[in-house]
Amino acid sequence: MFESISFRGAEVRLQKLGATPLTEALAKLVKKRPVILLVDEAHTLRPALGEHLLRATLSLSSAGKPFQLVLAGTPNLPRHMRTMGVTFWERSLILPIMRLDQRASADAIRIPLEARQRPIAADALERVVHESSGYPYFLQIWGKILWQAVGETVRPLRMEDVNRVHPQFLKTRNRFYLERYQELIDCGLVTPAVILAEAFNGADSLDDSKVNDALKHGLKANNAASEPADVRNVCNRLHDLGYIWSPGGTTRNVYHSGIPSLMSFVAAAASH
Repeated sequence: MFESISFRGAEVRLQKLGATPLTEALAKLVKKRPVILLVDEAHTLRPALGEHLLRATLSLSSAGKPFQLVLAGTPNLPRHMRTMGVTFWERSLILPIMRLDQRASADAIRIPLEARQRPIAADALERVVHESSGYPYFLQIWGKILWQAVGETVRPLRMEDVNRVHPQFLKTRNRFYLERYQELIDCGLVTPAVILAEAFNGADSLDDSKVNDALKHGLKANNAASEPADVRNVCNRLHDLGYIWSPGGTTRNVYHSGIPSLMSFVAAAASH
Protein backbone atom coordinates (compact mmCIF):
# COMPACT_ATOMS: atom_id res chain seq x y z
CA MET A 1 0.00 0.00 0.00
CA PHE A 2 1.54 3.32 -1.06
CA GLU A 3 1.76 6.10 1.56
CA SER A 4 2.99 9.02 -0.52
CA ILE A 5 3.22 10.41 -4.04
CA SER A 6 6.58 11.76 -5.21
CA PHE A 7 7.13 13.75 -8.39
CA ARG A 8 10.21 15.77 -9.34
CA GLY A 9 11.27 16.28 -5.74
CA ALA A 10 7.79 17.04 -4.41
CA GLU A 11 6.28 14.53 -2.01
CA VAL A 12 2.67 14.27 -0.87
CA ARG A 13 2.08 12.25 2.28
CA LEU A 14 -1.30 10.53 2.07
CA GLN A 15 -1.78 8.98 5.48
CA LYS A 16 -3.73 11.81 7.11
CA LEU A 17 -4.57 13.89 4.07
CA GLY A 18 -8.21 14.71 3.31
CA ALA A 19 -9.69 15.32 -0.14
CA THR A 20 -9.20 19.10 -0.15
CA PRO A 21 -5.52 19.15 0.95
CA LEU A 22 -4.83 16.26 -1.43
CA THR A 23 -6.39 18.20 -4.29
CA GLU A 24 -4.27 21.23 -3.48
CA ALA A 25 -1.11 19.14 -3.23
CA LEU A 26 -1.76 17.40 -6.56
CA ALA A 27 -2.59 20.74 -8.18
CA LYS A 28 0.92 21.91 -7.28
CA LEU A 29 2.41 18.84 -8.92
CA VAL A 30 0.59 19.48 -12.21
CA LYS A 31 1.22 23.22 -12.23
CA LYS A 32 4.11 22.97 -14.69
CA ARG A 33 3.35 19.79 -16.61
CA PRO A 34 0.71 17.04 -16.88
CA VAL A 35 0.81 14.11 -14.46
CA ILE A 36 -0.57 10.59 -14.83
CA LEU A 37 -0.80 8.75 -11.51
CA LEU A 38 -0.84 4.96 -11.87
CA VAL A 39 -1.93 3.01 -8.80
CA ASP A 40 -1.31 -0.72 -9.17
CA GLU A 41 -2.86 -3.25 -6.77
CA ALA A 42 -5.64 -0.67 -6.31
CA HIS A 43 -7.92 -3.34 -4.82
CA THR A 44 -5.86 -2.94 -1.63
CA LEU A 45 -6.66 0.77 -1.30
CA ARG A 46 -8.29 1.59 2.01
CA PRO A 47 -11.79 2.92 1.22
CA ALA A 48 -11.24 6.24 3.01
CA LEU A 49 -7.99 6.91 1.15
CA GLY A 50 -9.52 5.77 -2.13
CA GLU A 51 -12.42 8.16 -1.63
CA HIS A 52 -10.03 11.09 -1.03
CA LEU A 53 -8.05 10.20 -4.14
CA LEU A 54 -11.14 9.87 -6.32
CA ARG A 55 -12.66 13.13 -5.08
CA ALA A 56 -9.37 14.93 -5.67
CA THR A 57 -9.28 13.51 -9.21
CA LEU A 58 -12.83 14.71 -9.88
CA SER A 59 -12.00 18.17 -8.57
CA LEU A 60 -8.88 18.47 -10.71
CA SER A 61 -10.68 17.15 -13.79
CA SER A 62 -13.58 19.57 -13.30
CA ALA A 63 -11.09 22.43 -13.06
CA GLY A 64 -9.43 21.37 -16.31
CA LYS A 65 -6.14 20.43 -14.65
CA PRO A 66 -3.83 18.10 -16.62
CA PHE A 67 -4.12 15.17 -14.21
CA GLN A 68 -5.20 11.61 -14.89
CA LEU A 69 -5.65 8.73 -12.45
CA VAL A 70 -5.22 5.14 -13.60
CA LEU A 71 -6.20 2.33 -11.23
CA ALA A 72 -5.25 -1.30 -11.84
CA GLY A 73 -6.14 -4.32 -9.74
CA THR A 74 -7.63 -7.78 -9.63
CA PRO A 75 -11.08 -8.51 -11.10
CA ASN A 76 -12.76 -7.54 -7.80
CA LEU A 77 -11.60 -3.92 -8.18
CA PRO A 78 -15.04 -2.59 -9.28
CA ARG A 79 -16.67 -4.15 -6.22
CA HIS A 80 -14.01 -2.63 -3.98
CA MET A 81 -14.49 0.76 -5.63
CA ARG A 82 -18.14 0.72 -4.60
CA THR A 83 -17.03 0.83 -0.95
CA MET A 84 -15.45 4.25 -1.46
CA GLY A 85 -18.64 6.31 -1.41
CA VAL A 86 -18.30 7.83 -4.89
CA THR A 87 -19.86 6.66 -8.15
CA PHE A 88 -18.46 8.89 -10.90
CA TRP A 89 -15.69 6.36 -11.55
CA GLU A 90 -18.34 4.14 -13.20
CA ARG A 91 -18.46 6.66 -16.06
CA SER A 92 -14.71 6.40 -16.58
CA LEU A 93 -12.99 4.22 -19.15
CA ILE A 94 -13.02 0.69 -17.73
CA LEU A 95 -10.84 -1.96 -19.33
CA PRO A 96 -11.71 -5.45 -18.05
CA ILE A 97 -8.96 -8.02 -17.60
CA MET A 98 -9.41 -10.49 -20.43
CA ARG A 99 -7.39 -12.84 -22.57
CA LEU A 100 -6.05 -11.52 -25.88
CA ASP A 101 -7.43 -12.80 -29.16
CA GLN A 102 -5.22 -14.77 -31.57
CA ARG A 103 -4.19 -11.76 -33.62
CA ALA A 104 -3.20 -9.65 -30.62
CA SER A 105 -1.38 -12.62 -29.07
CA ALA A 106 0.56 -13.20 -32.27
CA ASP A 107 1.44 -9.50 -32.55
CA ALA A 108 2.73 -9.47 -28.97
CA ILE A 109 5.29 -12.13 -29.95
CA ARG A 110 5.93 -11.29 -33.59
CA ILE A 111 6.41 -7.52 -33.54
CA PRO A 112 9.26 -7.35 -30.96
CA LEU A 113 11.11 -10.18 -32.72
CA GLU A 114 10.74 -8.56 -36.13
CA ALA A 115 11.96 -5.27 -34.68
CA ARG A 116 15.20 -7.11 -33.93
CA GLN A 117 15.25 -8.57 -37.45
CA ARG A 118 14.44 -12.01 -36.08
CA PRO A 119 11.14 -13.13 -37.68
CA ILE A 120 9.36 -16.22 -36.43
CA ALA A 121 7.99 -18.89 -38.75
CA ALA A 122 4.21 -19.04 -39.09
CA ASP A 123 3.82 -22.56 -37.70
CA ALA A 124 6.08 -21.78 -34.74
CA LEU A 125 4.14 -18.61 -33.97
CA GLU A 126 0.86 -20.49 -34.20
CA ARG A 127 2.02 -22.97 -31.59
CA VAL A 128 3.23 -20.24 -29.23
CA VAL A 129 -0.13 -18.46 -29.51
CA HIS A 130 -1.98 -21.71 -28.84
CA GLU A 131 0.17 -22.56 -25.82
CA SER A 132 -0.29 -19.08 -24.35
CA SER A 133 -4.12 -19.31 -24.40
CA GLY A 134 -4.08 -15.56 -24.96
CA TYR A 135 -3.13 -15.04 -21.31
CA PRO A 136 -0.87 -11.96 -21.06
CA TYR A 137 1.43 -13.47 -18.43
CA PHE A 138 2.04 -16.56 -20.56
CA LEU A 139 2.79 -14.35 -23.54
CA GLN A 140 5.36 -12.54 -21.42
CA ILE A 141 6.94 -15.86 -20.50
CA TRP A 142 7.08 -16.95 -24.13
CA GLY A 143 8.41 -13.57 -25.18
CA LYS A 144 11.26 -13.74 -22.69
CA ILE A 145 12.15 -17.34 -23.56
CA LEU A 146 12.12 -16.71 -27.31
CA TRP A 147 14.06 -13.47 -26.96
CA GLN A 148 16.78 -15.36 -25.12
CA ALA A 149 16.62 -18.18 -27.67
CA VAL A 150 17.24 -15.73 -30.52
CA GLY A 151 20.59 -14.72 -29.10
CA GLU A 152 22.86 -13.51 -31.88
CA THR A 153 21.42 -15.80 -34.54
CA VAL A 154 20.65 -14.32 -37.93
CA ARG A 155 18.01 -16.81 -39.00
CA PRO A 156 14.27 -16.86 -38.31
CA LEU A 157 12.93 -18.74 -35.30
CA ARG A 158 11.61 -22.12 -36.38
CA MET A 159 9.45 -24.83 -34.84
CA GLU A 160 12.58 -26.66 -33.68
CA ASP A 161 13.47 -23.59 -31.59
CA VAL A 162 10.02 -23.51 -30.01
CA ASN A 163 10.24 -27.25 -29.27
CA ARG A 164 13.65 -26.77 -27.67
CA VAL A 165 12.50 -24.09 -25.21
CA HIS A 166 8.99 -25.48 -24.64
CA PRO A 167 10.02 -27.31 -21.41
CA GLN A 168 11.07 -23.95 -19.94
CA PHE A 169 7.59 -22.57 -20.61
CA LEU A 170 5.90 -25.62 -19.12
CA LYS A 171 8.01 -25.40 -15.97
CA THR A 172 6.99 -21.80 -15.34
CA ARG A 173 3.35 -22.37 -16.32
CA ASN A 174 2.96 -25.43 -14.10
CA ARG A 175 4.50 -23.62 -11.14
CA PHE A 176 1.94 -20.85 -11.71
CA TYR A 177 -0.86 -23.43 -11.90
CA LEU A 178 0.25 -25.10 -8.66
CA GLU A 179 0.12 -21.72 -6.94
CA ARG A 180 -3.40 -21.07 -8.29
CA TYR A 181 -4.50 -24.56 -7.19
CA GLN A 182 -3.14 -23.97 -3.70
CA GLU A 183 -5.00 -20.67 -3.67
CA LEU A 184 -8.24 -22.51 -4.44
CA ILE A 185 -7.49 -24.96 -1.62
CA ASP A 186 -6.82 -22.14 0.84
CA CYS A 187 -10.09 -20.45 -0.14
CA GLY A 188 -12.11 -23.68 0.03
CA LEU A 189 -13.04 -23.36 -3.63
CA VAL A 190 -11.65 -26.53 -5.21
CA THR A 191 -15.05 -28.24 -5.49
CA PRO A 192 -16.83 -25.34 -7.26
CA ALA A 193 -13.73 -24.81 -9.42
CA VAL A 194 -13.96 -28.43 -10.60
CA ILE A 195 -17.72 -28.08 -11.14
CA LEU A 196 -17.11 -25.13 -13.47
CA ALA A 197 -14.24 -26.89 -15.23
CA GLU A 198 -16.69 -29.68 -16.10
CA ALA A 199 -19.40 -27.18 -17.07
CA PHE A 200 -17.12 -25.21 -19.40
CA ASN A 201 -15.59 -28.42 -20.81
CA GLY A 202 -13.14 -26.46 -22.93
CA ALA A 203 -15.68 -23.81 -24.01
CA ASP A 204 -14.49 -20.21 -23.99
CA SER A 205 -17.64 -18.80 -22.38
CA LEU A 206 -20.94 -19.74 -20.75
CA ASP A 207 -24.11 -17.76 -20.03
CA ASP A 208 -24.32 -16.79 -16.38
CA SER A 209 -27.51 -18.86 -16.06
CA LYS A 210 -25.58 -22.00 -17.03
CA VAL A 211 -22.78 -21.11 -14.63
CA ASN A 212 -25.27 -20.57 -11.81
CA ASP A 213 -27.14 -23.80 -12.59
CA ALA A 214 -23.92 -25.81 -12.71
CA LEU A 215 -22.83 -24.45 -9.33
CA LYS A 216 -26.26 -24.90 -7.78
CA HIS A 217 -26.65 -28.53 -8.79
CA GLY A 218 -22.97 -29.38 -8.37
CA LEU A 219 -22.74 -27.95 -4.86
CA LYS A 220 -25.96 -29.70 -3.85
CA ALA A 221 -24.61 -33.00 -5.17
CA ASN A 222 -21.52 -32.48 -3.02
CA ASN A 223 -23.62 -31.69 0.06
CA ALA A 224 -22.52 -28.05 0.02
CA ALA A 225 -24.67 -24.95 0.41
CA SER A 226 -26.48 -24.22 -2.85
CA GLU A 227 -28.89 -21.39 -2.05
CA PRO A 228 -28.87 -18.45 -4.51
CA ALA A 229 -26.86 -16.27 -2.11
CA ASP A 230 -24.32 -19.05 -1.62
CA VAL A 231 -23.99 -19.66 -5.36
CA ARG A 232 -23.57 -15.93 -6.00
CA ASN A 233 -20.91 -15.71 -3.29
CA VAL A 234 -18.97 -18.66 -4.72
CA CYS A 235 -19.23 -17.24 -8.22
CA ASN A 236 -17.99 -13.84 -7.05
CA ARG A 237 -15.05 -15.38 -5.21
CA LEU A 238 -13.99 -17.43 -8.24
CA HIS A 239 -14.32 -14.29 -10.35
CA ASP A 240 -12.19 -12.30 -7.90
CA LEU A 241 -9.47 -14.93 -8.17
CA GLY A 242 -9.56 -14.65 -11.98
CA TYR A 243 -10.71 -18.26 -12.41
CA ILE A 244 -13.65 -16.95 -14.43
CA TRP A 245 -14.03 -13.48 -15.96
CA SER A 246 -17.03 -11.34 -16.75
CA PRO A 247 -16.35 -8.76 -19.48
CA GLY A 248 -19.41 -6.60 -18.84
CA GLY A 249 -20.90 -4.21 -21.36
CA THR A 250 -22.31 -7.01 -23.51
CA THR A 251 -25.87 -7.71 -24.56
CA ARG A 252 -25.95 -10.88 -22.48
CA ASN A 253 -24.40 -11.83 -19.18
CA VAL A 254 -21.55 -14.27 -19.78
CA TYR A 255 -18.56 -15.64 -17.97
CA HIS A 256 -15.31 -16.49 -19.70
CA SER A 257 -12.83 -19.10 -18.58
CA GLY A 258 -9.87 -17.23 -17.09
CA ILE A 259 -7.48 -19.76 -18.61
CA PRO A 260 -9.01 -22.92 -20.15
CA SER A 261 -5.90 -25.01 -19.49
CA LEU A 262 -5.98 -23.98 -15.82
CA MET A 263 -9.46 -25.46 -15.51
CA SER A 264 -8.18 -28.73 -16.97
CA PHE A 265 -5.22 -28.67 -14.56
CA VAL A 266 -7.50 -28.09 -11.56
CA ALA A 267 -9.88 -30.88 -12.56
CA ALA A 268 -6.98 -33.32 -13.04
CA ALA A 269 -5.27 -32.31 -9.77
CA ALA A 270 -8.49 -32.66 -7.78
CA SER A 271 -9.10 -36.17 -9.14
CA HIS A 272 -5.88 -37.54 -7.63
